[in-house]
Amino acid sequence: MVNGEGKYHHISRSGEREQEIGERRSEGLGEEGKEESKSISQRYSRAQSNRGVAKMTMFYLFLALAVTFGVGIIAGYAIFGQQHSNNNQSRGGHVPGTHGYYPVSGWLMERIYHSNPPICPWTSHPKSDPDCLWRYRRVERLRGNISTCSEPLKPTAKAYGHRGAALVAPEETVASFQIALESGAGFIECDASITKDLVFVCRHSTCDLHHTTDITQNHPNLLSKCSVPFTPKNDTHQASVRCCTFDFTLQELQTLCMIMDSNVNTNATQPQDYVIGPPAFRSPYIATSTCHPIVSFNDYLKFVSSHNKSAIPELKDTASDPLTEFLASEGKNIYFLADLLADRLLEAGFSGMGFGLRALGGGGQAEWEKAVLEGSIAVMQTFDARVARRWKSRQASSGIPVLYMWESNSNVNSSSDCSKISDCDARNLLANLSSMGVEMFGPPMAILLAADQGSRKLSASTLSNAYKHVIGIPDRLKDPNALFPAISTWSLERSGCPSWFETPGIEPARIGPCGSYYETVQNHAVYSEADVLLVMDVLFKEIGILGLFSDFPATVTTYANCVLTS
Repeated sequence: MVNGEGKYHHISRSGEREQEIGERRSEGLGEEGKEESKSISQRYSRAQSNRGVAKMTMFYLFLALAVTFGVGIIAGYAIFGQQHSNNNQSRGGHVPGTHGYYPVSGWLMERIYHSNPPICPWTSHPKSDPDCLWRYRRVERLRGNISTCSEPLKPTAKAYGHRGAALVAPEETVASFQIALESGAGFIECDASITKDLVFVCRHSTCDLHHTTDITQNHPNLLSKCSVPFTPKNDTHQASVRCCTFDFTLQELQTLCMIMDSNVNTNATQPQDYVIGPPAFRSPYIATSTCHPIVSFNDYLKFVSSHNKSAIPELKDTASDPLTEFLASEGKNIYFLADLLADRLLEAGFSGMGFGLRALGGGGQAEWEKAVLEGSIAVMQTFDARVARRWKSRQASSGIPVLYMWESNSNVNSSSDCSKISDCDARNLLANLSSMGVEMFGPPMAILLAADQGSRKLSASTLSNAYKHVIGIPDRLKDPNALFPAISTWSLERSGCPSWFETPGIEPARIGPCGSYYETVQNHAVYSEADVLLVMDVLFKEIGILGLFSDFPATVTTYANCVLTS
């Protein structure tokens, strides 16, 4: 968890947690600034008494400059702190993690891409290869925009914090949400998974606890309650375990510590050896610094609301057999979950601000950006068309924008329907959802990207144009008043590349455009982390996406502020 001083510290697993959170909620930045100012003053006093007369003039000049600088810092903290305090009071409370946006220079962000230069492995003559020259010049221009940018991390509605900031902190924890906040993400995501006592918690999958928490290492009693308790490797089967949120109550889940989404050892003969650790392209240090408790959906909404961010929850796994079987045992169904999520958003004060009512016009891009950054908007995500239709047909939730997503790409050019009840991009289905008022559509990045035929240049795919035609997406690049329907896509920096020297257990080991999120263009049009700049350039400028999910949302924020607005 993150305290009022911006430090991660241990959270008790007993009833003391609520007391600690309550104490942190009363903390503010003002007292911290006063203590810092007092400490600085004391240090200068001691220094003054030790200096000789010959150095006194120089010391006082330095002191005057330091005090001026210190006053500026304190004034800044006072201004931002008071605004933050007022916002918290008006939104009804405060939760751990109180830092807001602070300016960062563009040259610092540019170094991320400078350390990963564009490469052209297909040619031994890069200086004369036209595709290589195109790549180098375009990346150089983008890096130049970033290096001279004054506010790369200024909040933007175009950046969606995917599971918070899951590249560097345990996904869907307060630490992860906090980093997304400080990265300038306009939206912060929580994947809403149901518990045994029918409340939502933030987990990316209802059944991922065995590789995203410490349940196999430290909780044998809870491990025995899992849908599939740990079974060691034997002569005929590999090690297996499946632990789901609906196996436990919220109280039980909050005794677990979240870890980085990890690789597992299917040869394990005891549960303590099952989790290997995260792939090495992710940073594990924040995760191992303390215990990160699971976050309830209500606490997520409080966090987002208190920081004036917009919410973008996803209702999880409504087409999975284990979840539907659990719901049936409780006399519930997926529509109970759909209504519950929408009602919780409305109760927390989130809405669509009219943007969800496409028949009424909704408003343009500038109005959308303003509303998102005021923390007024919620967007509900689903891969299940039944849920999307439920949200749009139910009067209470019809005004909240809906994002319908899919992963396959086999049906948009065919008139046939999908054989599955979710993850479907059939032409008739997409057209129907659009006609019902669904505002946002979310294919994965790989479907939208392609390599130019006969070259190594990155471009928009023909499928991206087919989707825009079927859904009826307006040309947002030419018309600033055009907003919905729109495409938002996923997920940047979710996958990595193998290391040059393969290391079992921690692969993929380096950050880069590899894996399923880049499967259509890997080693055809993208090769190094610098090419992520080209990916964003095509997505935003050629395809005209509304927003982009990222495990490291600072990347999208930097691009949006330094390139799109330059």
